[in-house]
Parts: sequence; structure tokens; C-alpha cells
Amino acid sequence: EVAQALQAVRLWLYHREVPPPRLVPATPESALSIHALQDLVTAAQSLGEPTPAPLPLVQAPAPSGAPQRPAGLNPATRQAIQATLATGLSMAAGLLVAPTRWYWAVIGAYIMFIRATTLGETLVRGWQRILGTALGVLAGVVLAHLMRGHPVVEVVEMALACFLGFYFMGYSYLWMVVGITLLLAAFYLLLGRYSPELLVMRLELTLVGCVIGGIVAALVLPVPTNVKVRTTLIAVLRDLADLVEQSLEHRSAPDAVEHARPLDRKLQDLHEAAKPLTGRFLPLSSQGLHRALHYLAAGATFARHLVITSERLPESHPDVLLPIGCHVVDNIRAIAEDLSERKAIRHLEDAAACTEPLESALEQCPVPVREAVYWLEQLDEAIVGVGRTLDARLR
Repeated sequence: EVAQALQAVRLWLYHREVPPPRLVPATPESALSIHALQDLVTAAQSLGEPTPAPLPLVQAPAPSGAPQRPAGLNPATRQAIQATLATGLSMAAGLLVAPTRWYWAVIGAYIMFIRATTLGETLVRGWQRILGTALGVLAGVVLAHLMRGHPVVEVVEMALACFLGFYFMGYSYLWMVVGITLLLAAFYLLLGRYSPELLVMRLELTLVGCVIGGIVAALVLPVPTNVKVRTTLIAVLRDLADLVEQSLEHRSAPDAVEHARPLDRKLQDLHEAAKPLTGRFLPLSSQGLHRALHYLAAGATFARHLVITSERLPESHPDVLLPIGCHVVDNIRAIAEDLSERKAIRHLEDAAACTEPLESALEQCPVPVREAVYWLEQLDEAIVGVGRTLDARLR
């Protein structure tokens, strides 16, 4: 009976021109379900006839959160142009330096542009390749002098160098290059074609290829590192502000970890983009940006705790979170606005001015409310640290 009544309601909802069904329960067991379906029919009648929305004459603009295709030259096309020009010039220079080993210069220039999207990333890869080759050549000359005439030891050293190169492939490009250079030295030693001049030639050609690649990356369609870092940082700050707002408005997802995952991904992208400006022993290193990223990572952690705490907030509680939350969100958006306008970061006030008048009210609040206030204060302290430590390089 209930299934038949449900089918009748579905048919009426799809074909409103027919009269609405009148549902009367036949048994006491189906009375509750039949009355609920009748209430649904009555509510649908009160809404009137559905009016189809007119089609827009002009395509509506995409929402602000939707991904948009960036203007300008495609990054893959730009990298292809740079790599082609750099390898062509490296081939010509390599033929002048060493006609039989010119391809080492081409390889050095080409690898600089793999997985490098900015000028800083390209220069860092070139710097690491030159330094790794120099260390590998030095170690290869010493080991070749000690192991000459011991084939078994040479094979073991060759295996260890191969392991070193592949082990550090996902961790350190510099030590991967060291391992590959040691492997090459052991290979030539085992074949009886080793000479110190051969390894020195490899270092010279690598230097030639990396220098040419760096010049091409700096002069032909360059993408400054600070531009990418600033754009990614603005996106992280805006997502962080949205996350705090959603937590205070009880719009968090049931799974707090999944709710904060987009912020974590963008924060990881920011750390990857900022590596040329925060790595150790790099000419472009910036301690101010390094500290700012640490503050931002701590702020993201506090925001995740806030999301988890917001799930335990009571439905009705004193509005002590509103002034503190608005203050934190305003500070986050102020930094994002100043970065987008390329202005100096304004002075940010901490949340003490908001929390001091509410101390007496906080004592009467439930524990989840006091925990949320604590995480908001910690988040605000981290955001103030971000604004204080960002240097002028990102403007």
C-alpha cells in the first residue's frame, strides 16, 4: 500500500496537470507513512506551479572559487622554448670545449628545466648540479686512486654509487648527482678508460651547460619566483580565512580532516614554490620568508584544531566567539589584500583587545567555547607573526 501511494505521488510530481492523489490509509500500520505522503502533496500544492528559469542571454561569470585558465603563455610552451634555446647553445659551446663529450653540456642545460616552473627553481637546480658534480668528481678521483687494480672493490663501489643515486632521487637532487658522478667514475675505471682529466672535463661541460641554462632562464620569458610565491600565499590566506569563518558559522564538514585538506594541499604547494627562497646555502635564501612560512604552518595547525572543536560547540552559546573570530579573519584578509596590492604589510593588532573585555563571560561558557577561543588566540598570534616577518621581496 505504501509503495503504491509513493508511486502515485511521484507520478503527480512529474505530471502536475493531473489532479493530486487523495491518500487514505487502509491499515493502522501504514497510517503514519500515508499521512506523511499526504502532507507532502499538500505542501507541494501550496508552492504552486513550478516556473522554469529563463536561460541567460549572456554567459554568467565563473564563481570566484572556480579554477580559471591563467592568461599569457602556457607554462609548458614557455619551458619548451627555454629548454630548446638552452640546449642548442649548450651544444655549440660543448663542441668548442670538448668535441667528443659535448652531450654532457646539453644534458646539464636540459635537466635544469625539468620540474622547474620559476627562475629560482631553475637556478637552484643548476647550482645543485654544479655542486653535486664537483663533489662527485672530487670523491671519484680519490676513490679511483684507492681502488685501481681491485676489480671486486670497483664493482662494489659501482653498486653503492648506483644505490646512492637512486636513493636520493626523491630527497636531494644534489646527492643524486653525486651518486651518478661516482657511478660514472667507477664505470670508466672498470672499463679501463678512466682518467682524472675525463672527470674534470665532465665538470667543465656541466658548468658550461648550467651557466647557459641559467642565462636563458633569466633572459628568455622568465617567471620570477616571488610572483608564484605571492600568488600561492594569497590563495592560502584566503582559504584559511574561509576555513575560520565556516568553523564559527557551524558550516564545517562532518569530517574535519577532509574539510581542511584543500588548505593543506595549497600549503604544500606554497612550501614547494618557496624552496628557492628558503633553502639552506642558497644565494636567494630569505630568513624572513622562512620564518613566515613556519608561522603560517602553525596557523594552519591551529585552524584544524578550531575546525575539530567547532563540531562540539553547542547550538546556542554566548556570542563571545564572534568578535574574536572577526578580528582573526580581518587580520588574515588584511595580509592577503596587502600582498595582492603589492603594498607593505600593515601593522596588525593582536586579539588581546578583543578577549580582555570578555574574560568574565568566558568563565561561564562551556568548555568547547573556551577551547575555540584558545585556538583563535593561537591562530591570531601566528598570523601576526606572518605579517611581521614577511619581507619586501614578495612585493
